[in-house]
Amino acid sequence: MCNLEQEIELGGDTVSVAGGGNGATATASVRGPVKSVSIINGGESYTSNPTVSLNSGSGAVAQAIVSNGRIISIAIISAGSGYTTAPEVTIQGDGFGAVARANIDLDGENAGRVTSVEIINRGINYIQGTTVINLTSVGSNATFTPNVFKWTYNLQETTAVDSAKGSVFAGYNNQYGGEYAHISNPQRLRYILGDNLFEQVGTGNILEQEDQLTHSPIIGWAFDGNPIYGPYGYSDPTDQSSTIAKLDTSFKLKTNLVFDASTNPTPVRTAGPLLSEEPAGKFIEDYEYSFGLGDLDQYNGRFCKTPDFPSGRYCYFITIDNSDAGLAQFPYVLGPKI
Repeated sequence: MCNLEQEIELGGDTVSVAGGGNGATATASVRGPVKSVSIINGGESYTSNPTVSLNSGSGAVAQAIVSNGRIISIAIISAGSGYTTAPEVTIQGDGFGAVARANIDLDGENAGRVTSVEIINRGINYIQGTTVINLTSVGSNATFTPNVFKWTYNLQETTAVDSAKGSVFAGYNNQYGGEYAHISNPQRLRYILGDNLFEQVGTGNILEQEDQLTHSPIIGWAFDGNPIYGPYGYSDPTDQSSTIAKLDTSFKLKTNLVFDASTNPTPVRTAGPLLSEEPAGKFIEDYEYSFGLGDLDQYNGRFCKTPDFPSGRYCYFITIDNSDAGLAQFPYVLGPKI
């Protein structure tokens, strides 16, 4: 008679047995719900969400050998495949009391296959030919909803706009056919509001001023209740006496998309459409936020003082480049995470 203490650590799927003797071995049997799934390889070229199924093994078939009403052995007809845990064995027939346990290989050429079925109790009154061995995979009813990464077209690059840099979009009020809106720099509106623009004599083009700059006016309001200003603000966000400057975006094209003769001679979009078919900047996902690159945060705003809010407030600003034309710069108005 011996007293055997077992200490089982399920977290690492290991079992240690301690107490008085030696040579005892054990295998941890873990049951429970799926808590999480880690993606090892996300694949590529999916055009829709795939169907995901969880399989802890299948295909194993066994047959009982009965003699004098007792199951004397269980033969493996098919070892199956993909088993991560030994399947549960149930025995159907006219008899009763038989109990068996399946064993699988965990490594080598037979990994994931049923290699034997061990009889624990042979039972009584079983009949050859009517006794059925069921090998049932462990676990059931887990369901999954996969999300396929989607490339989002950049509307600034794909939308036709009018002379005022606006267009009609489907929105919340479509009873009149849509809503007129600006995706980026609303140059004509800014000109009307006196936001550091002038009309070029002879061409009628609206261009950005180079000097005598003033703080941009409010040109709109975001859903979160914060104001949206034009591109110009105080160079020091807390000092209203500081010079007026164009506020720059902190977003940039991802490095792998930008040609550089020495460091990136062959730009490529990772796991996405070819650059020869969809140029860099065509998708929102082509851009990344770089902290401190510009004056604004990842939402295209900052906490600052303005003529309208001398005590300070969080404000958004539209972003343009340094050209006279004031070409729009990503993310244009609000950051992509808004």
